[in-house]
Amino acid sequence: MEDAHFDMVLPEGHLIGIFDGHGEKGRIARQVSTIFQKHFQSELEKTPDDIRRVFIDLCQRAQSEITDTSGGTTALVVYFHNASNRFYTAT
Repeated sequence: MEDAHFDMVLPEGHLIGIFDGHGEKGRIARQVSTIFQKHFQSELEKTPDDIRRVFIDLCQRAQSEITDTSGGTTALVVYFHNASNRFYTAT
């Protein structure tokens, strides 16, 4: 399987990611999934009022950390913020 996904409950919301991997048995999809899972909360704590910035920074982080070009992934990541009752997406 080349795909990856996660579903995380965070202190102030909920984060869901779906990654459609291409090549290399889903290795890059799993790597990008891991980056979001490991770093979303800490990035959100740095800029809690700019969730767009969190998504941009994590996508850039994934692009800089993953140098293998023999595969890839498309992604859909959704953050639901409890207090504002809003969904934020990155694709």
